[in-house]
Amino acid sequence: MVSSKQRKTMKKIFEDPISIDVAFRDAIALLKSLGAEISEGKGSRVRVFINGTAHILHKAHGNKSDGTISKRDVKSLRKLLSGSVPGKTIAEYLGEKK
Repeated sequence: MVSSKQRKTMKKIFEDPISIDVAFRDAIALLKSLGAEISEGKGSRVRVFINGTAHILHKAHGNKSDGTISKRDVKSLRKLLSGSVPGKTIAEYLGEKK
């Protein structure tokens, strides 16, 4: 079960134009709610395993003290999440009509 905050995070990830205010911690919480396994990598890398797929995200560091993820990572999350909501389309997951 996902929370309304996680649905909002999913909406931000799929917004056009690409959102620049997706919080890293919110993206991780969303992934965990979908069954992802998260592990720390070297440096700022975080490994995400979901539905047999491995992916690397990068934690914000340096001047990005606000904790948001990069546009590149948002694009990667779109691809990763497109096939990671078992039995539902993204629109159904977000509560939108087909």
